[in-house]
Amino acid sequence: KMEEALLEQKKRINKVVNFLWKNAAEEHSLEKLASLAHYSPFHFQRIFKQLVGETPKQYASRLRLENACHSVFVHQHKSIAAIAAEHG
Repeated sequence: KMEEALLEQKKRINKVVNFLWKNAAEEHSLEKLASLAHYSPFHFQRIFKQLVGETPKQYASRLRLENACHSVFVHQHKSIAAIAAEHG
């Protein structure tokens, strides 16, 4: 029973992680992310941090920063300001 609960938590959190990957440049409220996982904001944040190792906000910020850094090298013709704007 405990393993099933953990598997369900991972499935719900993975749904949010995938959503953040696809929509990394946008800001998302804790409430919106929690609703995607069908948790209350408090419960969602606690489970997310437990499974991912950082809060949803920290995760989303790091994802945007990593994507922007990648773009600096891949799109060398673009200005840093343009890349920053694209990645939030």
